[in-house]
Amino acid sequence: MVALRIVDDFFQESSIVVVQGTRVVWVNDGSEVHSATSMNAADSWDTGILKSGQSGGHTFSLPGSYFYTCKVHEYMTASIRVLPGPNG
Repeated sequence: MVALRIVDDFFQESSIVVVQGTRVVWVNDGSEVHSATSMNAADSWDTGILKSGQSGGHTFSLPGSYFYTCKVHEYMTASIRVLPGPNG
C-alpha cells in the first residue's frame, strides 16, 4: 500500500510510480473537501468526496498511466504510472 496526502490546493505527489497490484490510499489532510477521481474513461474510479481526515483508495491491477483530479478543485491533477508486477 502507498499512502498519499491531499492538502489544500495540491496532491502531495504530482507523479508516482507503483507496481501492478498496489493499493493507493489518499488521505485528506486539508481543511477543505477533496477527491481523487480518475480522468481515464477506460478505467473509472473515484474515492468519493473526502472530508478532512477521511481516506479512500484504489488498487491498480493493470499496468499503464493513470491521470486523476480532484472533482471539487479541477486544477488539482496528478498521475500514477503502474509498472508490470513480477508475474505480469
